[in-house]
Amino acid sequence: MNENIWHDITPHDYDAHMSHPSVGQTQMLNKIIKEQFELIPVGKRPEACVAILGITNGNGLEHVHSCGIGHVLGIDIHPLFLEECKNRYADLSEKLSLFQLDLVADMPEAIDVLSPCDLIIANLLIEHIHLDNFTKLVGGLPRHGQIVSCVIQVNPNGVIRSESGMEHIFDTVVTQVEEENENNIQSAMELCGYLFKNKTPYDLPNGKQFVRLDFIAETECFCPFRKRGDFVVRQAIESDIPDIESILSDAVQWMDENELHLWEIEDVKWDSLSKHYAVGDFYIAYSGAAPAACMALIDYDPGFWPDVPKGESLYLHKLAVIRKYADKGFSRELIAFAKAKAISLKIQSLRLDCHRNRDKLRAVYEKQGFVCVEEKTLFGRFETAFYVCNDFRT
Repeated sequence: MNENIWHDITPHDYDAHMSHPSVGQTQMLNKIIKEQFELIPVGKRPEACVAILGITNGNGLEHVHSCGIGHVLGIDIHPLFLEECKNRYADLSEKLSLFQLDLVADMPEAIDVLSPCDLIIANLLIEHIHLDNFTKLVGGLPRHGQIVSCVIQVNPNGVIRSESGMEHIFDTVVTQVEEENENNIQSAMELCGYLFKNKTPYDLPNGKQFVRLDFIAETECFCPFRKRGDFVVRQAIESDIPDIESILSDAVQWMDENELHLWEIEDVKWDSLSKHYAVGDFYIAYSGAAPAACMALIDYDPGFWPDVPKGESLYLHKLAVIRKYADKGFSRELIAFAKAKAISLKIQSLRLDCHRNRDKLRAVYEKQGFVCVEEKTLFGRFETAFYVCNDFRT
């Protein structure tokens, strides 16, 4: 999210628009935040940690005491909003911690801040940071049964802004908005390991509507999103296809420049990849918010391993790292992720194949516990080494 487009909006003007009688969003969000606090069981509230993303001026924080919430973390990109929030709720100084963070550019830091939270509130946020970034953020959190509750705005007339006489302050902001419907959000959250629990609609004075969607993190299944140290790995969704193509195209270019021809550029375009893989077969590793590496992971590969029954192994394909991120541990982290997935599925082995004359690449795999079990020429022209890993230490 671009800092400047929000820094042009003052706390006073923001309040004047959002609380205008014809808009009524401040009043409605205040009611919703109280309800969101109440999602935490009463007995757990004194020890609970709640995060509010895009806290702005702190609307709704007056319910912290009455609901018995133990601690609140507020995150916003705008320093003036945070200062206003701090001043308005000085009585919460022992319960309230505020952070100025860009949830996209500062995502690793935001994940660290949010990791202990029992409830994460994201009202009118997804439209601004966009759904793919939101799922990267919440999917990167360790899952311990936390609740994620978000509010989106539904615009029956197709117009995003509400009329208040102050709506011009959002002229630039609305150019960056990506509206999302609840079905897309539910699907994306499910891919990140969050179960949909509840939907609540709220009617606004001008015919618009808020929709609150509540999710709870699964704790008993494999998480398709993982953060270890500075590394974040996430299962791909439809909007990630250009990033997959870009990572693999970078690999093609580097191999061609170094006379290590393996793939043609057409082979790494989605028209070709989609003949062999679903989007969800791919996993992307990130450096901050930037895609740095990817791999495909499948559970059946009769073309290369015809004698191995479906479900007995996972197969790693299309592992590639953008060159500027080479030698920074991304290959190792993707392999560690694949091992973790195999363990979660009670699968005993990982398998892969590579060009048998790529000694450096083979050394990378062997260092991660892969053992060469066969070398042969495939399809009359591909000199191939076949590897199996049963050592799942990461």
